[in-house]
Amino acid sequence: MKVLGLDAQAADSALRRLAAAGFLEYDQDARRPGWSLTGAGRRLALDPLRPRFGRDKADQIIAAVTARARLINSDPDRLHRVKLRLFGSALDTDRHDFGDVDISVDILPRFLETTERERILDLIKGRTPSSATRTIIGGLFAEHAQDSREIKATLKKGLRNLSLMTDDLMELGVPFRVIVDHDLARDVPLEPPQEIVRPNRKPEEAPPRNLDGVTTILEPRGRIRNPARRVANRDVRLNARDMLEMEADA
Repeated sequence: MKVLGLDAQAADSALRRLAAAGFLEYDQDARRPGWSLTGAGRRLALDPLRPRFGRDKADQIIAAVTARARLINSDPDRLHRVKLRLFGSALDTDRHDFGDVDISVDILPRFLETTERERILDLIKGRTPSSATRTIIGGLFAEHAQDSREIKATLKKGLRNLSLMTDDLMELGVPFRVIVDHDLARDVPLEPPQEIVRPNRKPEEAPPRNLDGVTTILEPRGRIRNPARRVANRDVRLNARDMLEMEADA
C-alpha cells in the first residue's frame, strides 16, 4: 500500500473491501499470518498478462458452455443439473476486448426416485476412483462428488479462456445474467430471463468480513481451538451438503 500512498487505516479499509469482494483472504493460522489472493484475486491479477480476444470469441465461448450445460441437463445418467450465470466484462455488450469469460455455475442435485437414483449411482460408481471412497465422507458421497467433478470438467474442457466459478454472485453483489436455467422439480429447461440482475449490495459497499480471531471449521463447545490441537468429536456437527461440496472441490 506504500506505492498507493495509503496510511495504515486507509490500507486496512482497502484490504477489507477486497476481502469482502472475494479477492483476498486473511490466514491467521499460517506461520506468518497475513493476506493472500483467492482464486478470483489471482485471476484478476493475471488478467492483463493473458492474450486478449474480441467479442466474437467471447460469444463463441458462451455459446459452447451453454450448449454443454443443456446437454448435461438433459442427460438421464446424471445426479445433478446445472444453472449458469454470466458476469464480469463479458456482460457488457458494448465491450470488445477481453481477458477471459466469467461464468458462475450452480451444480444442484436432482429430485430422483429411489430406484432411479440407485441406477445412476451404480453407473457412476464404475468411474469413481477407489481413493475417493477411503474416507467416511467419501464412502457416503463419492459418486455425487465424482458426478460434480465430471460436470465441471465437461463445461471447462478445451475452453482456455473460460473462468468457471462457484461463487454466490448475490452474496458478492456482482451483476449477472442467467444464461442457463432449469426447473429441478419438473426436470425441464427454463427460458432464462434476458435482463441483468443487479444485486442491491455492491462489492465495495459490502460490510467487511469478521477477521477477528481464528476461523476454523470446528468450534467444539463454543470454544475455538487451534487447528493443530486434537478435539473430541462427540460434539462436532458437520452439514452433509457442505462436506459433499468440499469433496467435490478437492
